[in-house]
Amino acid sequence: MKKPKIGVIGLGGQSAFLSCDHFPAPGETVSCRELFFEPGGKGYNQAVACARMGVDTVFIGAIGKDDNGKACREDLLRQGVIPCLIEKEIPTAFATIMTDSSGENTVSVFPGAAKLLAPEDLRSDKVMTQLRECTYLLLQNELSADCLLEACKIGQELKTPVVFNPAPARSRSMA
Repeated sequence: MKKPKIGVIGLGGQSAFLSCDHFPAPGETVSCRELFFEPGGKGYNQAVACARMGVDTVFIGAIGKDDNGKACREDLLRQGVIPCLIEKEIPTAFATIMTDSSGENTVSVFPGAAKLLAPEDLRSDKVMTQLRECTYLLLQNELSADCLLEACKIGQELKTPVVFNPAPARSRSMA
């Protein structure tokens, strides 16, 4: 029997986490007591979780040719994930997560290069070589509708089951 390998296609980028007493009101500046940076994204985090469970995992996504993209690649390798990253000419995705003292948070995301992952990128030799080895394919709703559809078509062609996480929720008009 073939050893399982998970393919995750999704958004990967850098995140800045800030801890504060309360969220700023419009026009207010709030001092934060903590700041740390960590790569992430729904798909990125799924890939890391799979690798931590001991499953061979490849993460497929788009990054910029910048320090944040380099940090994502290096972190994936440290986490035991095979990075299959398409470089784009705009910055890597970036999120700011602010958490207040009650544990509530706000999240702002710049999708950057991840939003430019295109169906033809998924059909590239580099990506298809990895996808042919996968026993499962994981997707999330951070990709364009065209990319999601193409990934599902590839899964069907390769007879690879596709698992879809519909987060983050979006309206049909955003698809």
